Amino acid sequence: MDTASTVGLISLFAGLATFFILYAIYAPIAKKEAKSTVQADVFGEQTETFESDDSLGKYVRPVLNNFLPQLPQIKLGEERKRGLQSLIVKSGNPWHINPEEFIGLQAALGITGLLIGAGITALGIIPNVVPPIVIIIFLGAAGALLPYSIHNSRKQARSKAIQKELPEALDLLTITIASGQAFEFALENITRQLPEGLLRTEFTKVAVELQAGSTLEMSLTAFSLKFESDDLESFVKAVIQTSKLGSDVTETLSQQADFVRSNYEARIETMIARLETTMFIPLIITMLPAFMIIFIAPTLSQISAFL
Repeated sequence: MDTASTVGLISLFAGLATFFILYAIYAPIAKKEAKSTVQADVFGEQTETFESDDSLGKYVRPVLNNFLPQLPQIKLGEERKRGLQSLIVKSGNPWHINPEEFIGLQAALGITGLLIGAGITALGIIPNVVPPIVIIIFLGAAGALLPYSIHNSRKQARSKAIQKELPEALDLLTITIASGQAFEFALENITRQLPEGLLRTEFTKVAVELQAGSTLEMSLTAFSLKFESDDLESFVKAVIQTSKLGSDVTETLSQQADFVRSNYEARIETMIARLETTMFIPLIITMLPAFMIIFIAPTLSQISAFL
């Protein structure tokens, strides 16, 4: 590629990037609903609202709203929509988006990846060892999968945090209820004793909802649906069932605390057992060359002496 073509391509990509950045900053945002609701049939009767001024900021969301005005009309299958909605909620919805915006963001990032790949191959930044079409497709697929990867990693991190903090919270809840307090008041009291973390924040939200008139079943069900945790789901089901039967919840909570703690310890033991295999690979990679040098070097020196 001659110098004139290279300069022209660089100018083209620089101009497009400048245009998109300026448009995202200064273009008026297309009118749309300022809030998005979590569907009642998926996450119970509770509704969760997202304000338009969120972590997507003033740079990304205007592009979605202006360049992709058809987003609210995207027709997703019910199963696909439920899966995306579940992923978004269980990840904590860091970008405050709905399933339609999630698909639009995937499309936008996929196109961006394709453009970056085309620019890289056109400018010859990467040697011709890899075919240009492979680079373009790889970057496009990476951009499209980025939102899913981020949300999935956050979902797993939230689940691990809940599994770690839940045993202590259940112990405190059991002791508080055993002192004679009702479940709702006990839940409110222990939130002030729990260490700062995800579970304390979520328990506080549940306590506020209960004070506002929400039922115990509704609040706890909505709470459990925010996380991918069998332990949390088991705890919520046990409490709801005990509440419906009108029996003492103290014994149920004590059993759940022991159950959750044993599961957490079992997961830790499994992770420890895997360390031997995990550490074996880097040890082989780092130690094998050294051993080869130690054992082969004398032989090579003897051979070189005869040459």
